[in-house]
This record gives sequence, C-alpha cells and structure tokens, in this order.
Amino acid sequence: MLSKSKFSVLISTAFPGIAKILILYVIASQLGIESTGFLAYKWGIVVFMCLICVDGFSILLNSRLPQLDSVAKKQGQVISLYLNGALLILLLGIGWSIFDAQFVTSDYFLIFALFSYGFVRRTLIVIRSYSAIIIIDIISLSSSILIILIFEPKADNLAYIFIGYFVTSTIYAVKLLSLQSFNFLDTNFSFIGVSFGLNNALSGGLPLLILPFIATYYSVTTVGYISMIVSVVSVGLLVPRAISLFYLPILGEQKTSGNLKLTYRKFDVLVVKFILIFLLISPLLWIVCAPIYLSVDIFDLNTASMFFVIVIYLMLSQLSLAPSCMFSIFEIPSVVLKSNIVYFLISISFVYLTVNQIEVGSEAVVAMYSAFCTLQIIRSVYLRREINKVCL
Repeated sequence: MLSKSKFSVLISTAFPGIAKILILYVIASQLGIESTGFLAYKWGIVVFMCLICVDGFSILLNSRLPQLDSVAKKQGQVISLYLNGALLILLLGIGWSIFDAQFVTSDYFLIFALFSYGFVRRTLIVIRSYSAIIIIDIISLSSSILIILIFEPKADNLAYIFIGYFVTSTIYAVKLLSLQSFNFLDTNFSFIGVSFGLNNALSGGLPLLILPFIATYYSVTTVGYISMIVSVVSVGLLVPRAISLFYLPILGEQKTSGNLKLTYRKFDVLVVKFILIFLLISPLLWIVCAPIYLSVDIFDLNTASMFFVIVIYLMLSQLSLAPSCMFSIFEIPSVVLKSNIVYFLISISFVYLTVNQIEVGSEAVVAMYSAFCTLQIIRSVYLRREINKVCL
C-alpha cells in the first residue's frame, strides 16, 4: 500500500517529468517540431551537466545531514555543496560555449536556472519539505507555458522560458539559509561529489549525450521525436526515482544498523517489480501517446521501433539503481565509476560507428539503444555482485 510519505515523494518527484512533457508539447504545438528539437538539444546538454553538478553533490546530503547536530551546520553543508556544484557547472558551461558553435549567450541563463532549480529541489526532498517543492513546480511550469503562449520566443531565446524556475528556486534557497550557517562552510572542494556526479552522467546521461550526434548526422526533427519519447517514458522512471529518494534518507540513518540489508532488499525488489509492470503496459502507452502526443500513426513502424527500444533501455537502466544508491550512502564511488566509464566508452564508440554506417535516423536510434540495453544488463550484474562484497 502506498503510504502518505511515499505518495508525497512520488508527486514531488514526478512533477519535473510531467512539466517537461507539457513544455515540449506546447512548443511543438506553437512553434513547431524543429523548435522542440532545438530546445531539447540544449536542454539535454544542461541536464547532462546537472547530473554531475546537482545530483553528484546533492546526493551527499543524504549521508552527511543526518550526522550533523545543528540546523546551522546542516545549512552550512548545503551551501558548501551548492557552491561546489555552481563552480563546476560554470566551468562546464564555459567549455560548452567554446566547443559548440550553436551556443548563445542565453544558454548561460539556461544553465544556472536549471542548476539552481535542481539543487534546491533535491535539498527540499532530503529535508522532506514536499509542499514547498510543489509550490515551486507549479509556479515554474505555469510561467514557462505562459511565456511560450504570449511571447512565442525564437529558438535563440527559448532559454528565457525558465525565468520562473530560476526566480522561485532562488527565493526558496534564501529562505532555507541563515547568517549563522556561513560560519560552518566547508572550504574544501568535494571531489567525491564529482565522482558521484560522473557516475550519474556516465550511466544516465547517455540518451542526452547522443542528441548532438543525431542532430549533426541526421536532423533536429529526429532529435525532437527522441526527446518527446524520452520525456513520456521518463515519467515512468519517476517511480523508481521516487522510491530511491524515499529510501536514501532511511538507508543513511540505518548505515550502521542491522536493518540496512533488509531495507536495501525492499528497495531493490520494489524497483524490479515496477520495471516488469511498466514493460507490460508499454504497448498501451504507445497506443495513447502516438496519435495524441507525437502526432503519428500507431502503425508508424519507424517511430514505434524507436519508442519501444527506448522504453526497454530506460527500464533496464533502473536495475542498477539500488546498488548505486548503496555505494553513495557509503561514499564509495570507485566501483560504480569504473563500471560506468567502461559502459560509457563502449557506448560512445558504438554511437560513432553507427552514425557512420546507418543513413536512416530511426534505424540508427534503434541500433544504438539495442546495444545500450545489452550493456545495461552486463553493468547491472556486475554492480549487484560488487555490492554484496563491499556493503552487505
């Protein structure tokens, strides 16, 4: 049975995915699929950065905050990790501006709007302030849709639709802090946060990173369809993500207790059950989404093949969720990082070979994701074996 606390986590976790679906749909309806693909391309790059700079540093809050004995010390830790992430994402943004000819000045705003929003949300989830999260999300989404409908921004200015995200998250960040908390700032840069961030990016960021390849070798329109498919399927991923956000604080509190193994097993079983259920209902999801959201026929084999292979890949990627979270609780990123580096390098090599051998965009996408599925299974088996050796 879904308890009130789990339901709150699910709702607060689900909102960003639902918001992305609505924003992409409104842009596709008002500005066209090419504008959708253009924003998805930029959005994907920034989310990839946030996997490193938001998830990498904020995940440390789960293990560190329960160990601190005062509110000021906890606030100081939040500020320290926020500043670590902000510095790193600034450096990544500068690198992006140097190497990408499509980078425009407004992309800096996109970077910091999504970074601030993401980090504040993760902090509020850790302290279980779910009502604040819902307020931020509703205001942010509403403002984005209104800006699109009223101003119909051109592609170069689409970053500014996230003004609401930046303003509301900044206001809540200020509310969370006190002057006393600055006395407890940690001046050392947390390289272990970078390690966990790289783990997130190398494992979960691959669908985002292939978008530049698709845009360069095929078309921005194909990028638009991939992004819309991923955004729909990613709503399903919010359930295992919500499960992880519910169990992470509990695992952090039980780190030295005898209940840790049992809690971990419950966490893992819940995720696996959900994966099986989602795979079974995915044909129904396609029947509903194809004509309504993607505006294609349900018998369009090119789009359907992309849809189902992406569904399978994203579900298989969740098999490693519970082991990865356990390694984060014990702040042991090396095992996961090693597997993710191998997975990432093989995957990128396959992407490069694919775009040089296959001329049709949909066929290339199916080939890429089929290879990713195989690698995800191998990676999951490896991590499950290692977690039993190291933490259980």
